[in-house]
Amino acid sequence: MAESTKLQTVTVLISSVGRRSQLIECFREAFRALGVRGRVIGTDIVPEHASAAHLVDKCYRVQRCNDPEFIEEILRIAGEEEACLIVPTIDPELPVYAANRERFLDRGITVGVGPANRQDRL
Repeated sequence: MAESTKLQTVTVLISSVGRRSQLIECFREAFRALGVRGRVIGTDIVPEHASAAHLVDKCYRVQRCNDPEFIEEILRIAGEEEACLIVPTIDPELPVYAANRERFLDRGITVGVGPANRQDRL
């Protein structure tokens, strides 16, 4: 009997995707170069005004990062989409993600931000 192998998909979530078309393309190029199947998803507060929202595989409307539900929304989306990496793209998000970094790590999701105490120095 032949052993079946399932190719894993790497999913990256770009937070506040806005006009980050070059960032999206960099991830797609990296997926190709590494020979992995990859997806790039995005979030934005107004996806219809975010030009890069049309370039990602899927884009979600979310609340502003200072909204109490923001982190719960991102956790839900990242979980449903099986994202392994979140890339914050705007400064106001950095301390919010940093303060919740462990919550993401507990779910196997890396957030591209340092620990909360390091964000205070920025």
